Amino acid sequence: MRVVAFIGESGSGKSYLSQRVAAQNGLDCIIDDGLFIRGMTVLAGTSAKKEPTKLASVRHALFQNPAYQEEVRAAIREANPVGILVLATSSGMANSIRKALCLPEYEKIITIEEVATPEQIATARHFRDDEGCHVVPVPTFELRKSFSGTVLDSMREWISDFGGKKQPTEKTVVRPAFSYMGEFTISDAVLCALCRRAAEETPGILSVLHCAVPQSGALYIELMVDIETAVKAVASQAAKNVLQSVEEHTGMGISEITCVVRNVAERK
Repeated sequence: MRVVAFIGESGSGKSYLSQRVAAQNGLDCIIDDGLFIRGMTVLAGTSAKKEPTKLASVRHALFQNPAYQEEVRAAIREANPVGILVLATSSGMANSIRKALCLPEYEKIITIEEVATPEQIATARHFRDDEGCHVVPVPTFELRKSFSGTVLDSMREWISDFGGKKQPTEKTVVRPAFSYMGEFTISDAVLCALCRRAAEETPGILSVLHCAVPQSGALYIELMVDIETAVKAVASQAAKNVLQSVEEHTGMGISEITCVVRNVAERK
């Protein structure tokens, strides 16, 4: 099975373009926000946008529930698709979804900037940020089975598949419950708590001496490392574990992690 990742920040227009990108790359299925989709049919899963909170939506989209993982895995085995397009907000999220569903390595990664203009991305952000509108790449009647929010509109269009043949598609514009329940933010204290736990669970790390969020998308961590270990390798692994933990639990993309080893000591 061919598997391709389609990556872009939340609200940049991935779901709106997903059917077109899948068709242009000869992929017959899509995984988006917890749904396994073929054509205009949901083969398995429920929309992450049905969740009451943004954080619950992120966890749902990452297939973190073991029973839900197996349900979608079984549907993929039964469907035996030619290829799957996996939508994600970052490479870390894409890899988390791939591992959760036991998919092969990605054939390639397509970014939203490769298929949409800056103006199109800005328009998508306006509808997401200012109006709370989300697009789900399935028809309204498919979505109503599990959606708990406001269905605003449906959109139909014709797209060309891998062989140039035209095929109809339908999308649904929705407003999830969490989009009209106020602002969603993750405090620096929560990010630092996630960082501390992920770093301290890394073999060779004795403790986290300091953690900070100097700017959006960046993390700064000071470590105490076991003197018996390879310091550089341990710090590098701690950074990887922190990155994975933050992306899995929050869906946030981290662009920079600075790990400073401030001290070494013997493990007691």
